[in-house]
Amino acid sequence: MATVSDINSLSVRRYEQINQISAKEKPDANQQAKIAEAKKTQQNQKEDRVSISREADAKNRYENKQVADKRERQEVDKDKNAGNDSKGPRALIQQYDEISKAGNSIREAVAAYNATKKQGQA
Repeated sequence: MATVSDINSLSVRRYEQINQISAKEKPDANQQAKIAEAKKTQQNQKEDRVSISREADAKNRYENKQVADKRERQEVDKDKNAGNDSKGPRALIQQYDEISKAGNSIREAVAAYNATKKQGQA
């Protein structure tokens, strides 16, 4: 059976072993400085990537807006010059006028026919 002194000596030795192991695991000041520098560099690189990504996104949004504005201006110009085109407000008004004239011609023809028909009956 183990005596109290044996148990105490074992626990003291175990305590010393733990201290030695933890002392070996702890980096010295130079290693800690290197680790801190590496972490700082890593953080800076991450921030740089985020910054570059944000700048690229902003540039893409700006370019997309420019392209959309250019397309919109082209469509407006196309509508302004749509007199010769089959689309646009001027072309629609012109088509309406032509249809109205054709409708008036048909009405006149029907009225003339009815007048001749009435004269034939009379």
